[in-house]
Amino acid sequence: MNDSEEKLARKASARYWESDESVNGIAEKLGISKGRLYDLLRPLPVEGSCPKCGEAPPVYLNRTARDREQASCLVCGWEGELEALGDAPSLEDREPVRPTVPLHRGSAREVPPLVGLGGLLVGLALGILLGRMLDR
Repeated sequence: MNDSEEKLARKASARYWESDESVNGIAEKLGISKGRLYDLLRPLPVEGSCPKCGEAPPVYLNRTARDREQASCLVCGWEGELEALGDAPSLEDREPVRPTVPLHRGSAREVPPLVGLGGLLVGLALGILLGRMLDR
């Protein structure tokens, strides 16, 4: 994400989480589509750690989840109530983590490693086949 995209994502997320303004209203004021707004939004961190994998912090994926106190773990995909969360580890005990589940349902932000590898192997096989056909 380039600097202007990063600034837009921060602005969109702040406006979304810090107001009750409608998604359509926020998108209109930022001059972007509603779908683009959802792609830019950052989840809101929640104090605590995931009861399933122990990673922190869990997040609210959207305002409805926040209102219902339903947290999610971006590492293992756990979803549940805030009451189920464990204590947050100290900052020294935390390791950087990379989300392995999409931030939004239907999002294509991350391609599973095997899909990328499969595409690579299919491309390689087609290249070999084409090379053999052209040699004849």
